[in-house]
Amino acid sequence: MTLSAAIQLLLFSCLMASGQMLFKFTAGQVGVSASFAGTILGLLRQPTFWLACALYGFATLFWLWILTRVPLSFAYPASALALIIVPVMSMLFFAERLSPAYWLGLALVLGGLFVLTR
Repeated sequence: MTLSAAIQLLLFSCLMASGQMLFKFTAGQVGVSASFAGTILGLLRQPTFWLACALYGFATLFWLWILTRVPLSFAYPASALALIIVPVMSMLFFAERLSPAYWLGLALVLGGLFVLTR
């Protein structure tokens, strides 16, 4: 894998993680509604919801572009970096707690990615 491909995959994971952070922020802004329809209407009124959707749309197009250059069998496991970035960002921005089991899982995912790249 080239350095350029690695950077592209890292950027893709960061885009996906950023979208998730925006979705979580938006959900907090909307709050609890008595109905599903009320929640959806509340989401549709939030600019951060639309920003998150646009970010996801761009990330999808970027992913397709990456796949023209990187084999899916390598790119897909590398996209698991988002599984690492999202919880760490949720800890930093939303004060969510991460258990010791999470950190063990993180180490295993990173170890698996290391093995895949060798």
